[in-house]
Amino acid sequence: MGGGSVSSSTVSPDAVSTADGGGAAPVVAAAPASRSLLERRFPQEVWRRGEPELRREASHVLISGTSAMDALELRFGRYVLLATAVGDGKQAVTPAAMLATLRQHCGVVPSEVVIEVACPPHDLWLTFSTEEKCSEVLLSSMKIKCCRRWIQFSRWCRMVRAQPGALKYKSKLDFEGLPNQAWTTASVKDVLKQLGGELIEILPPESRRELEVMAWLRDPSFVGKVVTVEIPESKLTNKPPESMDEYEAMQFELGDYGPSSPRKKNSLLYPVICHMKEVVDRGPLLAQGLPDEWLPAEGEDLTRKHIFKTVLGKIDGTDGVEGV
Repeated sequence: MGGGSVSSSTVSPDAVSTADGGGAAPVVAAAPASRSLLERRFPQEVWRRGEPELRREASHVLISGTSAMDALELRFGRYVLLATAVGDGKQAVTPAAMLATLRQHCGVVPSEVVIEVACPPHDLWLTFSTEEKCSEVLLSSMKIKCCRRWIQFSRWCRMVRAQPGALKYKSKLDFEGLPNQAWTTASVKDVLKQLGGELIEILPPESRRELEVMAWLRDPSFVGKVVTVEIPESKLTNKPPESMDEYEAMQFELGDYGPSSPRKKNSLLYPVICHMKEVVDRGPLLAQGLPDEWLPAEGEDLTRKHIFKTVLGKIDGTDGVEGV
């Protein structure tokens, strides 16, 4: 390499071509010299996987409610208070200061509460040992000060930091080629979650080729026509189970996986054709430039059912058959 300083650079993610897509070279701009490439193991590698400039701005994931979540919601609602410091004071409210305040004004001793830093807009998370003490402190909301700021207490609820959403589209999907060992409720739920959906029911299969499901979807157009299902390889340390009872006992004792390779986690990739068979649509019409007389009246029920013709072995939209 020639003389002089070598510094990192910044690229617009929109300008980076995909691995196989070719296209124009990325637009590169100079970056602060403090990020020296010479400090890296491979100075010629300007970009690193996981760098903020290369990551998407936001992701939207879906997780299913579980009985464990229900139990936590019940417990938090009974034993947890969220504390918010009100006012323009710059002094942060600390767990230690809050404990001292509660001890002075409410008679709370350290064994009766655990105080932790909370996620904004709240400042502190208080977990009490009894419902009575939790309710007693709640009555002190906006009546006591800590670090020269009034403290507002509120009970925890699942709507904290949430906003309303909905999975609006009831749909029938057909997974052709889904690995047969994944024909379980838990596995199908996992697949649908990553497609922005929630399982309603698995329909009785007519063969081992395809599995039909009913699901709520956030956006049917988001669902790929071909879905690659990736399953990490198990690495159990014991001999393979010879019966379902042995398998369940092994899962309980060892968990799903044994030690993984320190360099990578092997997996199996299964290409699955995803047929969209039906969508119950109550959303706005997907149309532009229509004359006013063709538009639905305000408040009119827009519910319609889209039925799509699909062909086994063919990707939707490639055989010339349209929906009705």
